[in-house]
Amino acid sequence: MTGPGLGSTPSARGRSRRKLWLGGVVVAWIVVVAGLAVWSVGHQRPTVPEQRDIDQALPKLQQATGVVFAAAGGRGRAVTLGEVALSEGCRVTPVRSGVAATRDITIRVRDGQARATLEAIAADLPTGYQADVAVGRTKYSLHADAGNFIGVDSDSQVDARDVTVRVSTGCRPHGSQRAAPADPAAANPPMVLDSVLRALGAQDKVPSVRAVECPDGKVAGTYEVDGIPAPADLPERLGFLGVTEVIRTDEDVRAYRTGSDSVVIGVDGPRANVSVSTACQ
Repeated sequence: MTGPGLGSTPSARGRSRRKLWLGGVVVAWIVVVAGLAVWSVGHQRPTVPEQRDIDQALPKLQQATGVVFAAAGGRGRAVTLGEVALSEGCRVTPVRSGVAATRDITIRVRDGQARATLEAIAADLPTGYQADVAVGRTKYSLHADAGNFIGVDSDSQVDARDVTVRVSTGCRPHGSQRAAPADPAAANPPMVLDSVLRALGAQDKVPSVRAVECPDGKVAGTYEVDGIPAPADLPERLGFLGVTEVIRTDEDVRAYRTGSDSVVIGVDGPRANVSVSTACQ
């Protein structure tokens, strides 16, 4: 026999077993939740941008830029592709800093064509982007959602002739990326670039290249040469180009289309900048 206070009673042993069972359930639940969390990081769509760092966001930015660049080209428009820009100092949360990436596409248009240009771009973007153009008294605004928290935006004055569309990641957590990623390899510069450079006596200049992959897999981009001496007879030198469309002939900006290529020549005092952009379409 067991004396009073010695050993365990049946009820005490039952309570002990229940505690062990409950403890095991809790541990198993923690393991399941942790496993689901690990799985969801790689498999589920993020619900807030801070769930994807800048390394994961940049390929999505590049993909969306290719889609927007394809939509931005067209008759009556001369386009140039900008670089990927990384901006530090934004806030992911009140206590956590981050980095944002943007890429601009600039479209030179004729007088009074800013609204029509934004509406045409919105119409050519994929339906899933849900692109919308808001019309105000003094400006036009385009907004589209490229998915994965990539935004597409433009704000242009009603009389604008330079329309900039920006593709952006928003503020993201830092990753390993400290510089903009390399663009895809581009083809040789279009022949019209060589023609323009020869006309300006700058045929030995080597262009910088900014490129993007189009939705169909083709690579398009902008080939640019800076710091060319600007001749006083610039219009006459360019008269042979075989221009398809004249878009701008201002003193500081001349914009043309030759076939599907865009030619933009900017003049700043004694220096000129030449860019030629190939098209996705």
